[in-house]
Amino acid sequence: MSTESDAYATHQNLKLAAKVLGMPWQTLYVKLKKQGVSVTGNKAMYGGPHDKLASHAESIFQGLVPCAQDKNHEKWQAKYDFMVGSQRVDVKASRKNRQSKRSEAMRWSFLFSKQTYECEFFCCFCLGEADKVDHILLVPQEIVGAMQTMSVSCKSVSKWMDFEVAPQDLAAFFDSL
Repeated sequence: MSTESDAYATHQNLKLAAKVLGMPWQTLYVKLKKQGVSVTGNKAMYGGPHDKLASHAESIFQGLVPCAQDKNHEKWQAKYDFMVGSQRVDVKASRKNRQSKRSEAMRWSFLFSKQTYECEFFCCFCLGEADKVDHILLVPQEIVGAMQTMSVSCKSVSKWMDFEVAPQDLAAFFDSL
């Protein structure tokens, strides 16, 4: 390993590693790419609130499906999060939020716009208090179709609960394919 790749591995942040090395981050980036180092960063540590929430859900998924190959470690903003056998899976996470300013009704909201046709399954984590999992929805791509968003009611029975899967059954499902 080179000094550049060691610094990047330590900090997992291009700007911090470049500062330690006393060079512009752009120069470090070019050197790392020439060395074949994947520059993906660490969104759990340095990302914004949405990145951190996504990273939390991806960590939960990886814990439940240990054989899943994390594509985010290979490429920045991978088109999908995991490869499980031959299945491409994108992980989504949502905290409870109000349906509207005038309504007290709560929902979980998921955005699919960029990945609708990129993967076979969407694993949606409905998060409750302290970001603990309330529900896991495993939705096939054909069901999501061309949808941009999915809204899941927190109280009333939702059609999306047909796709709920128990945490302990997630790995078994993928193993069965």
